[in-house]
Amino acid sequence: SDTTLANSTGGILFDDRNGSNTCNLSACHSDWSYTRTPVVLSLTDPSIASESEQMFMVGDPAAAASPLTIIESTDTLTITAANDIRIKIPAALDMTWDTGESAPAMHVTGVGAVDPAVSYEDLDKTVVIDVSADFDFGNKLTVSGLQFAGFNSVSVPAGLELEVYNNGTTISTDDKYKAIASDPEGASLAFAVAYWKFDEGVNSVVYDETINNNDGTISGAVWTAGKTGSALSFDGTGSYVEVPDSDSLDLTASGSVELWTKKNSETDYMAYISKDSAYQLIDFTWPYYAHYGKLAVKWGSEPGQDGFNYDLYVQQNNIIPIDIWTHILFTYNGNYLRIYKNGLLLEEVPFVNDAAVNANPLRIGSRGDGSYYFDGAIDEVIIYNKALTASEVRARYGAHLSSAIASDASGSGVGIQAGDKVIIIFDGETDGAVIDAANIDTVLALDNGHLWKDGAGAIGSAVWSTTTYTNDTLTVTLSAGVSAPAIAQGDIMTLDGTIKDSLERIITESIDITGNFGLDLPSGVIAYYKLDEGSGSVANDETGYHDGTISGATWTTGKSGTALLFGGYGSYIFITQNIVVGENWTFETWFEAPLADVSNSHYLVVGNSDDWPYDSHVVVDQTSNHLGMRCYQHCGSPYFRDSGYDMSLLLPGWHHLAVTGYGSQQDYYIDGAYVGSTEKANKDIEYIASSWGSTIDEVVIYDRALSAVEILDRYNNPP
Repeated sequence: SDTTLANSTGGILFDDRNGSNTCNLSACHSDWSYTRTPVVLSLTDPSIASESEQMFMVGDPAAAASPLTIIESTDTLTITAANDIRIKIPAALDMTWDTGESAPAMHVTGVGAVDPAVSYEDLDKTVVIDVSADFDFGNKLTVSGLQFAGFNSVSVPAGLELEVYNNGTTISTDDKYKAIASDPEGASLAFAVAYWKFDEGVNSVVYDETINNNDGTISGAVWTAGKTGSALSFDGTGSYVEVPDSDSLDLTASGSVELWTKKNSETDYMAYISKDSAYQLIDFTWPYYAHYGKLAVKWGSEPGQDGFNYDLYVQQNNIIPIDIWTHILFTYNGNYLRIYKNGLLLEEVPFVNDAAVNANPLRIGSRGDGSYYFDGAIDEVIIYNKALTASEVRARYGAHLSSAIASDASGSGVGIQAGDKVIIIFDGETDGAVIDAANIDTVLALDNGHLWKDGAGAIGSAVWSTTTYTNDTLTVTLSAGVSAPAIAQGDIMTLDGTIKDSLERIITESIDITGNFGLDLPSGVIAYYKLDEGSGSVANDETGYHDGTISGATWTTGKSGTALLFGGYGSYIFITQNIVVGENWTFETWFEAPLADVSNSHYLVVGNSDDWPYDSHVVVDQTSNHLGMRCYQHCGSPYFRDSGYDMSLLLPGWHHLAVTGYGSQQDYYIDGAYVGSTEKANKDIEYIASSWGSTIDEVVIYDRALSAVEILDRYNNPP
């Protein structure tokens, strides 16, 4: 039906189906069709951004319920029946109460308390919630139906200030509490003392979304597209955002700093954020080596631990990629400094030192002394007065598309048959949104005019699993009624926002569908080299992303089809687009024993050699013939880490090798059987079979650690 909404002192107005008559909501005919669409006022205070506000709606309390969680600010006081809570409406909402209502306009219910009564004090625009039973922080008050004179609804910031009183008299100036919207993302920001969304998109001020009003002034930086909404682009020569000093920014014994960044270059020394001697996050060069893109954190007064005046630094080069949005977050809890990239721990060091309190302004995009200018974009900068936990860091990063892999799950070979699958993997927890035939072509839209449904308009199923995080893997099983669906490897799949992460933020990303409907592999494949080309200098990756250039190897008969025989130094496959391995991974291949003497150790998997000091994930030591890994200078002597398995014991012929990395260790399997463990390599993969001295075939790399059962199954079912 046609629906027209307007602000009116008489209430929400609707028109009838032909638009010729209007009536007040309370007087509308029962057979009229209307939509309860909220009227959101455009507030004059630009610091109140719509995405951080909590809506209080006129109307049905059940439909308009807006939970608030009471968060302790300074002490452990329990709210008792002798107290009341007062919600101070921000001065920016220059409005009066609607005192003409015959019943209270606000409804409050409690969790852990008897439902309190509500009254109003017009003079100071305060809602008084009379608590009728004791309850502790973390319990919830659900507030709905808040109405102001002349307005149908109003947006109220999530960071409302609550004051606890004793029968109308303030107990203590310290007994103040924050109320936050109890949506998951709001709860995750409970301890934020500054939050710059950078979504203004115009003008020269960035507004702090918290109640601390740490607004910043832009100098030289320009607006650009952000990770979400807009962001600021810094030129690397003199642009920054400056925020005046504030007590709320004085992190001392604990805290966290979070941001999203997209670098333009590997410039020597660039500051993401700095309050000078208090705390800093720097992208820097390691002196004495021409390697860029390391990360360093400073917390406390100089000098730092590493000799370069920083307290934690990540030795891996190019850790923050160029031109890719990356999430960085560091924490200090009084005992450890930790830094995370895309939700995963990069480095931690024991550290006990309070940050220095100073009167310096905070700068984003440079150091406070006008140096270390950042070259690139920065978005969503948040400072917390507590150290976030690992699970909180994961949640703040969210869930993002990792892969979408086609698989011949039906076992019927080339082409799409009923039972074939596409396995969609996210790198974090999702909300497990329902996907079915009715919505799949919208929720998981394909390009090229392709559809998920078969000729009868059906799919087999779409089921969420929990391989690593809750609802992180969606397996779509295809149907083939009447005709097979028009979906193909190489299609671009785009999420429409129906699927959300654990903080209920929408996910709108795109990814290519890789894999092969003619091949059936376990989920999580990120690179697969069949090595069946039989000629030429290219080893094709069946997923389409990581083709390799062959050097010094010759084609020969393989375990299945053809394979490559590698000699000594200068014989390898070079992966042009390095294979990025995360916290968990698996490498598997078939190889022929024995390994030839190549006057060198046998390197099967080698990390990025530009990323000094790099790791070799799978190595057979030249002297002992033992299987293990080599971590070079960064982990100390002996550089070769020995699994204890002697490769010279293998009988001549083809053997299956699998290595899984997880946590801090990697496990080795020969012919489906576990043979030993070492600490884990953590570098991206750049070379395969360097100086290997044998034939290899069927190389597969996964972004998860296969189980022992899966590895045994892979061995028992060779290609």
